[in-house]
Amino acid sequence: MSRPARSDAKSRGAALGLGCSSLRGASHQKDGTPNQDSVLVGTVRTGTTGNVAVMAVSDGAGSARYSHYGSRAACAAAVDR
Repeated sequence: MSRPARSDAKSRGAALGLGCSSLRGASHQKDGTPNQDSVLVGTVRTGTTGNVAVMAVSDGAGSARYSHYGSRAACAAAVDR
């Protein structure tokens, strides 16, 4: 999962480029399980500083069958707040 994002840090007069990536490990490739890691980048508007970049990272529990859904939900909950 790789999704670059861009946010403008206007309060500092500069642009901020953010990127992230994650690779499915060898054991997951071998047994056909999905990458259980998630990352999400977003911006939040605050009253005092303008837009602030937010990044959430979650490592799914390898022993849980649907942990890739849980790690995505955790990132979405953190960034959407």
